[in-house]
Amino acid sequence: MVTKNFKAVMALVLQKCSTAYGTLPVKATNGTTYYASPNFGTSGFPGTLTQSFSRSNTTAGIQLGTGTNPATADDYMLQSIITATSVSCAISQAPSIDENGNPYLILTLAITNTGSSAVTISEIGYAQSIYAATALAGTSCSGRVCLIDRTVLAEPITIPANGGQGYIAYKLMTQVASE
Repeated sequence: MVTKNFKAVMALVLQKCSTAYGTLPVKATNGTTYYASPNFGTSGFPGTLTQSFSRSNTTAGIQLGTGTNPATADDYMLQSIITATSVSCAISQAPSIDENGNPYLILTLAITNTGSSAVTISEIGYAQSIYAATALAGTSCSGRVCLIDRTVLAEPITIPANGGQGYIAYKLMTQVASE
């Protein structure tokens, strides 16, 4: 489910400017509220995307977890992120547009588990660095890792131990409202 963080940044796209100042609230994965800037900085979402695998709530990218609580627009971090270094993930992407003109991106996750225990994945997160200030109208902005999508899988996937592999197709989509 797309989060309020994503909606706040998209609301600022029309205001994109060279001045950095905090405007709309976003909640970072550390639980702190910051204020997104319409100046996306040199490495801020949506100008820059991080689509690599992340094992930390403090790092942008694709995150995997074991949480099962339903996704909400208020989510700001995964319920229970997988941090084990024995889990790795190769990611490929395929952007497209559906029959209704809605753009989407499918990220195919090839997950490997080299650990001695099986790993069950039940949630996926898409976290990005959002250029934001610590205060409303604040001008000291920097990248803040914010969750912009959290999806709970309809059926969890278990990756077997000792080199087991599994695949997940993770679809991110925005719907274009018709007039």
